Amino acid sequence: MAGKEEKLFQPVRNLFWQSFSREGRIKGSLEISRLMNSTRSIRIRSAVALGLAAVTLATVSCKQDRPLNNSEGAAPQAGAEKVADSPSETGAAPPLPASPGILKETFESYLESIQAEPDPMKREEMLDLLVHGMSVSDIPGALAAAAKNPDSETSRALTMKLMRSWAENDMSAVADWAVRNLQGPNRREVLNSLGSQWAEKDLSEAVKWAGQIGDEGERTSVLIGIAYEAARSEPLDGLDIAATLPAGEQRDELIAYAAREWAVSNAQGAADWASQISEGPLRDQVLAGIAAAWAETDPVAGATLAVNSIPPGKQQDDAVVSIVQLWAQDKPEDAMAWVQNFPAGTLRSTALEELVKQWADRDSANAEAWLANLEPGETRDLAVNALVSRLSRQTPDVAARWVGQIPDERERQRQTEAIAEAWLLDNQEAARAWIAQSPLPESVKARLLAPKEPLE
Repeated sequence: MAGKEEKLFQPVRNLFWQSFSREGRIKGSLEISRLMNSTRSIRIRSAVALGLAAVTLATVSCKQDRPLNNSEGAAPQAGAEKVADSPSETGAAPPLPASPGILKETFESYLESIQAEPDPMKREEMLDLLVHGMSVSDIPGALAAAAKNPDSETSRALTMKLMRSWAENDMSAVADWAVRNLQGPNRREVLNSLGSQWAEKDLSEAVKWAGQIGDEGERTSVLIGIAYEAARSEPLDGLDIAATLPAGEQRDELIAYAAREWAVSNAQGAADWASQISEGPLRDQVLAGIAAAWAETDPVAGATLAVNSIPPGKQQDDAVVSIVQLWAQDKPEDAMAWVQNFPAGTLRSTALEELVKQWADRDSANAEAWLANLEPGETRDLAVNALVSRLSRQTPDVAARWVGQIPDERERQRQTEAIAEAWLLDNQEAARAWIAQSPLPESVKARLLAPKEPLE
């Protein structure tokens, strides 16, 4: 830190401790105002403003004769018992303030000044300085102040930072506070974040807390987040939580995710478990995910599971194609031999086309060599079409060698035009010579060979 900034940070730290007396608070506020007006540096001004926020919060912490829920600063009712001046008088910690108290306007003004800062990085730095300068006892009051304007971007960002900071010290307290007090559009987002954070430290306590949330939608959302966090390291724990949730798309996606994670370490066990699910979309979805995960280490086993356990349809098609794409990266010849054994139909055609395209991307020379040795027939026709389609933009001169072997006349002309247009952008002389001798209709040739107007 630069020397000038360090010299300003030290008085800010000192002012925080001075502010616990009335004289110190007055002196502190005046000194901070002087420092704020003495510099234009955004970092230094942020540090000074942090001191002002500290003074604000310290003022409230000292005003212990105020009821916890008296956020408007009203005087205590007549006859009310006076709160002890220090914890030692009662043997218990004093109550935390519900808001930044009589100087809450100053605190809120500081938040407004952060919001007015146009540079997002500087805004973030100012918020970090504010949060890092607070003690745990300051946080509830600061949260209450931020809650005054739940639609403010700065207030929402501050709330998230404060909650994370508090959670590092007392997860149970911050989670309970959030359920009771947090309002606004980011309430569910914060609850979900707290649940996931708590699950990393203590899964059983996080689940217990989430189960006590009154609103069913919020409760389900938080439990789903906790289950995802658990499933990353312990998939069976994630599945146990999923079993307690109401049926729905989110629950099904969670089950499929946890099963895929399980398959990474024990694919056969995950597959055996999934096969016991009642037949239907959920079973197919789960098995498809397991098959894809299994294929990463054993493509044959993953492919076999997809073909034998998932009924024909989109779910099976998607699973098989994803496995073929993965398989083609390592052993395209083996994948091709497997695909060629499929019965004629949409799945076979789609898988073969995707395989040829993947192969052409990785090793077009070997893909061409394989294709050259293929017997005439439907498989070869599909493969030629897929190869030309993939290479027409990347290497149009190579695609030009194969386009004439596409059997369908309409598709052949469409691909020939695509090759010509791509080749003209890469090598006009060679492209024009090829177009001139191509079997394209003369009107199409004339259009392709016509001089192009320069772009403005």
